[in-house]
Amino acid sequence: MAVAALVQQSGEGENRTIRQLGINSRAYAQALADACVQHAETGLKAAAQRPAALPTPRDVLAAAMRGLGTSGAASICVAYLDGWVAAGLALGWGGNVLHVTNAGSTGFVVLRPNTMTGEMEAISDWRPYRERQAGLRGQHLVTEDLKMLVNGCAPAQAAQYCIELAPGDQLILGTHGLFDMVWLHGPMSSNLRKELYTLGYIDRVDPAVIASQLTRLAAQLGSTGQLEGTPLAQQLVAENRAVNTMMDVGDNTAVVAYVVQ
Repeated sequence: MAVAALVQQSGEGENRTIRQLGINSRAYAQALADACVQHAETGLKAAAQRPAALPTPRDVLAAAMRGLGTSGAASICVAYLDGWVAAGLALGWGGNVLHVTNAGSTGFVVLRPNTMTGEMEAISDWRPYRERQAGLRGQHLVTEDLKMLVNGCAPAQAAQYCIELAPGDQLILGTHGLFDMVWLHGPMSSNLRKELYTLGYIDRVDPAVIASQLTRLAAQLGSTGQLEGTPLAQQLVAENRAVNTMMDVGDNTAVVAYVVQ
C-alpha cells in the first residue's frame, strides 16, 4: 500500500486572519497531512481483510480533521493506492486504483507513457487547483468554526477521484506554484513530457530528482516573470486581469512517484 499527502498552509490573507486568532497555520497543515496518512494507512490495512472497509478520500479527510480537534485551514491533496505496496517512492504492482481528494491550491496529474510518440500523456483531468464547474479557484479545507471568517470548504465538498493505473504511469502531486507554470496536459506535444518519458519511464531516474527539476523549472519561470505560454498566463487572459504576485505566484512543491511492475 502507498499513501501520500501534500499540504499547503492557507493563503496570505486568510493566514493573517488565522494568525490573529492565535492559530499556527503551518503546524495545523502538517498535523492534518500526518493524520490523513495515518487514517488512510489504517483504512488500507482494514480493506486488505475486508474490501468494503476501504475509506473514501473524503472520509480520510473528515476523520483526520475530527481527530485533530483543533481549528485551522489548509490546502491538501491526499492520494493512496488500493492494494499496492511501496518501496520508497516507487509503487509496486499489486492493485490498480488510485484514490485522490483535493481541496484548495494543490493538485495532481497522472501521466501515462505513449511508446508511439515517446512522451508521457495526462490521463487525469486538468485540475491543479481550480473548480472546473464554477470556474473559480478551489477552496481550501477549513474547520467549521472558521468558515465565516476565512471561507473554505468541508471535507464532503473536496474534489474526489478514482483512477485506474497501469505500470509505467507517473503520479505528480503539486501545489499551484508548480501547475501554474508548467504544462502537463493538453493534446500538443511538449519537450517536458518527452523528458519525463525518457527520465522517468526509460531511465528510471530517482523520482525525487524529477520532483526537484520540476520545482526548479517552475521557480525559474515564476521568479523571472517569464509567464508567456504558461497555464497562469492563459488564466490571466481568461480573467482579464494582470498578474498578482502575492496571489498568483505561489508555493512551489512537488512529489513524484512511479508505478512499476
